[in-house]
Amino acid sequence: EFEDKYQNGLDLKSVTASESLNKVEADVVNEKAKENGATLEKLISNCYLDNFEQGFLIADQLYKDFRKNPSYWNHVGSCYYLQNDLQKAKLYFNKAISISPKYLPAINNLGVLYQKLGNYEKSLGAYNNALEIKNSAKTPLLNKARLLLRFNVLSKAKSMYDNLYQTNASDVDVLN
Repeated sequence: EFEDKYQNGLDLKSVTASESLNKVEADVVNEKAKENGATLEKLISNCYLDNFEQGFLIADQLYKDFRKNPSYWNHVGSCYYLQNDLQKAKLYFNKAISISPKYLPAINNLGVLYQKLGNYEKSLGAYNNALEIKNSAKTPLLNKARLLLRFNVLSKAKSMYDNLYQTNASDVDVLN
């Protein structure tokens, strides 16, 4: 859980690089998906590459050793999210949170899921919860700023973007 960060192949132009697989270079994701053995990185990498059958096969292999690890359940939830099976994704994100109530990646992912479902109040609540747990977390801050911008809460969104801009002035997500 404490090592649930991405460190290899990071896009250094991104403020969320260490918190999100979306910002890991594609060739690194491909490399992780092809590694020998069953690992959490291999599980999620396969799902990001739309190799869901392989990803879920790896999840089955890891279950016994990782069933008490919130990262495992978050990764399984992410696989279902990427498949657009949002009910199952929600179930697994909540499973991760039931194991570790302050597990920020799953809380943030619930916010993303609620936002996709159009439940913006719950989405905002999840981002706020994540930021209460760790106010320096960049991914829920960026997600919250995007949500506020969507609803023209400009002054609050701008202060969040300013914070992110100070972290990395070349991040395309922040600049856009």
